[in-house]
This record gives sequence, structure tokens and C-alpha cells, in this order.
Amino acid sequence: MNIFLRERRLSYGMRISCENFGGYDNIRVVPLYAASGILNPG
Repeated sequence: MNIFLRERRLSYGMRISCENFGGYDNIRVVPLYAASGILNPG
């Protein structure tokens, strides 16, 4: 993902995972149960 972000000149990426909220360098980790809230807030 870091290569993709660098080639596209993006400041960060988002990964949907079974892990809890977190992050690595410029990658934000969002758990599966919270992913629908990103697409449909409120």
C-alpha cells in the first residue's frame, strides 16, 4: 500500500481490517464493524 500511496502522491490510505482502530505511518486502520459508518455517517 505504501508504494501505491507514493506513486499516486496520496497523503494517507485507509485499510479495512479485523484489527482495532490504529495506524501505521500514513495508513489508517479501521475495523470491519466501523467501516459502514465511514460510508454512511450518522
